[in-house]
Amino acid sequence: MTYNLGDCLAACRVTTLCYLLKQEKVISGKQNIFKIFLLSFRSKNISLKMKETMIKLISLLVVFSRVSSAEICDSPLSILIPDSQWSASSTINHTLFGAYHGRMNNSPETVGWCSSTAKEEKAFIEVDLGRNMLVSALSTVGVLVKNDSTGNSTFMYVSQYFLAYKRDGDLKWRRYHRNDVSVTLIKINDSRVHKHHLLTPRIARRVRLVLDQGIGDRWCLKMEIHGCSWTKHDGLVSYRISQGNIRQNLPGWNSLRDNGYDGTRLAFGKKIGVLYRGLGQLTDGVIGRNADWNDTGNPIWIDWIGWQDSKTSDPTVTFEFSSLRKFSSIRFHVLNLPSHHEKMLFSKVVLSFSRDGEYFAWKTIYEPSMAKRSTLRNKAVWIEVNLDGNIGKHVTCEFVYYGWWVLISEVEFKSEVSIDHIPETEQNIVPVITTTANTVDNGINTTDKTVVEESSFGEPSDDSRDTVLIGCLAAAGVIGVLLLCVLAVLMWRRRSRRTRAAEQDLNSRAIRIINPGKKNSLNRRNDPGAQEIRFERLKMLGKGMDEDEDDEVEEMDLMMDKCNLNNARLLMGKFSIKNIFHLSGDQDTSRNLRPQSREISLEEEKAEVLAEMRKVSESSDE
Repeated sequence: MTYNLGDCLAACRVTTLCYLLKQEKVISGKQNIFKIFLLSFRSKNISLKMKETMIKLISLLVVFSRVSSAEICDSPLSILIPDSQWSASSTINHTLFGAYHGRMNNSPETVGWCSSTAKEEKAFIEVDLGRNMLVSALSTVGVLVKNDSTGNSTFMYVSQYFLAYKRDGDLKWRRYHRNDVSVTLIKINDSRVHKHHLLTPRIARRVRLVLDQGIGDRWCLKMEIHGCSWTKHDGLVSYRISQGNIRQNLPGWNSLRDNGYDGTRLAFGKKIGVLYRGLGQLTDGVIGRNADWNDTGNPIWIDWIGWQDSKTSDPTVTFEFSSLRKFSSIRFHVLNLPSHHEKMLFSKVVLSFSRDGEYFAWKTIYEPSMAKRSTLRNKAVWIEVNLDGNIGKHVTCEFVYYGWWVLISEVEFKSEVSIDHIPETEQNIVPVITTTANTVDNGINTTDKTVVEESSFGEPSDDSRDTVLIGCLAAAGVIGVLLLCVLAVLMWRRRSRRTRAAEQDLNSRAIRIINPGKKNSLNRRNDPGAQEIRFERLKMLGKGMDEDEDDEVEEMDLMMDKCNLNNARLLMGKFSIKNIFHLSGDQDTSRNLRPQSREISLEEEKAEVLAEMRKVSESSDE
C-alpha cells in the first residue's frame, strides 16, 4: 500500500499531537497511540476532511489539557526572570558561580550558585519575580564543583533551608511556616533534584532561600520557583479575619482554620481569635472541593475555612487595598450541605465600604433566595454579588448563619482603580432601596433580592477631616481659656466678698475697753478666751486697712500681744494675793459694782492701747 505526501504530513502531525497528549497524561501510555492513529490514517474510508477534523479535535484537546495543568499553579517562574533580578549574599566567583547561575534550566550540572565560604551565617539567594505571584513549590539541586587542589569534582548542595518572601509594599520579610510554627525548615537528603510543595500557596514578589545547613566546602545550589500568576485580586494588600474553628472529636483534617495566613495572629488564651496584616487561603487561588463531612482523612478539607455559630458569633472578613478602587462585583466560593442540617449557605452577607478603615458606608446586604438554596444543595459553588460600582479602600464582609457552620474557600473581586470622586456631605442619608440582582452561578441564572442601604451619601475627604479636626482643637482651646478666666474672676470676687463681710462685722460691733487698773472691776481682758477673740478681731481689722498701714498694724499687734500677756500675768498675781488677804472682806460692795465701759472710736482705742502698753512696760521694769 502506498501513501501520498498529504497522508504522511497528516500522520506526522497526529504523531506529534499524540506525543504531547502523552506528556500531558491525557492519553494513557499503555496504549500504542502511534499504531492506532497510523492505522486510522491508512484506511481509505477516512476522507481528508475527516482527517483534518480529527487533527483539530486533538489540537483542542491539547490546549484544554494545558489550560487544566495551568490551573494547578505549578509552572516554572524563574525561566523568564532576567539575570539582573537575581541576587545573593555572597559568591566565590561572580562569572562562574554568580547568583543568576542558580537558575535551574538545561545548563550543565557544573554551573550553579555557590556561597563564598561554608557555614556562612544567613547565606541566601534571592529572586525578584517582578510582581506579586502565587508560589506553590520550590525545587533545588546540587552543583558539581571541581577542587582546584586535587582536581576531583564533588557535589556540594544545601541540606536544609527556609523560605522567606516579600510582597509589594512589605518592609519586613515573611517566613513560610506550617501548623502555626514560627518557621519551617526544608530538609534535603542528597544532591539530586528535590521538590518541596508548600502546604498552601503563598503570594510573593521577592523569594529568598536562606541556607541553614549544607554539604561540602561551600554551599551550592540551583533552584526553581513553581507557581502561577495572581489574578482577580489587583491592589489587595491584606485581609483581617476571624480565625476559623476546629471540629471536635474527629481525627485527621479536623481543622477549618486559615493555615496559610502569613500575618499577625492575636491569641486569646488557647484560642486564636483574629488574624490581620496578612494574606492566606481566601486569596491563594485554590478552590475547595466537595467531600463527605465525616471524611476528615481527606486532605481537601485544608482548602476550606469554617466558622461555627457556638464559637464565633459574627464571622467577619475585612479586605484592605492599596488605593481607592471601584468595585463591580465580589464572588464567594462556598459549600452548601443542607443534607447535614448544619453546613449550609450563609443566611446573608453584609458588605460595607470605607476609605480610611474606620468609617464604613454604602452597605450592601445580599440574601440568597430559597430557590437558589434548593438548586445548589450539596455543592461547592460560586456566589456572585453585584456591588454597583461602590468605591472604597476597605471592604468588610459580615456573614450571618443559616445553619451551624459557614464554609468558604476563596474570595475574588472585580474592580478597577477609582477615578471618580463621591460628593462630600456632612449629613447622613439612610434610605433603603430594594433592587433585584441577576447572578450567574455555575451556569445557573437566578434572581435574588439585594437590599442596598446607603448609610451615607459620601465620606469627607482627608483634607476636610484635617480641617475639621484642627477647628475642633482650636475651639476646645478657646473654651478652656474662657473657663479658666471665669474661674479666676469667681475666686477673686469670692475673696473680696469675704473681706468686705469681715469689715462690716467689725464695724457693726461696739468695741469696749475695760480699765485693767481699776480695782474691783470686772476685767474681761484677763479672760484668755476673750483675749484670743480680741486678737482675732484686731487681725481681721488690720487686713481691711490700707496697704501703707499694714506694716505698722502688724508691729502694733505683736507689741500688744506681748504687753497683754505680761499684763495678764501681773494682774493674775495681784488678784490671787488680794483674794488671800481679803477673803473675808466686804462682799456686798463687790456685788454692787458694775463694770464701767464706754464706746470709743478706733483712734481712741489705739491711743489707750499705747498708753496701757507704756504703763505695763514701766511696771515690768520696776
